[in-house]
Amino acid sequence: MRKYLPHILIISFVFLLVPTAHVATYAGEIEDAKEEVRNNPDDAQTHLDLGFAYSLLNDRDSALEQYKILKKLDTEKAKQLLNKIYK
Repeated sequence: MRKYLPHILIISFVFLLVPTAHVATYAGEIEDAKEEVRNNPDDAQTHLDLGFAYSLLNDRDSALEQYKILKKLDTEKAKQLLNKIYK
């Protein structure tokens, strides 16, 4: 068992880093999408992208805020986001 301990520790460490890397990526996507929303507040795709990113981070409240905005801009994209939020 001792012979395999370093390998087990390395594998465990890698698995701990993977979710963190995804969170950092989604957080970066959120900041990019927020900037796009500021520049183009009536762009439905940008609100959809931002809602998806929030959903991936399990931030349902923020995703639902984007859904409310999308309902006014594009009902089909609003449905897509709602399906993603409650999937």
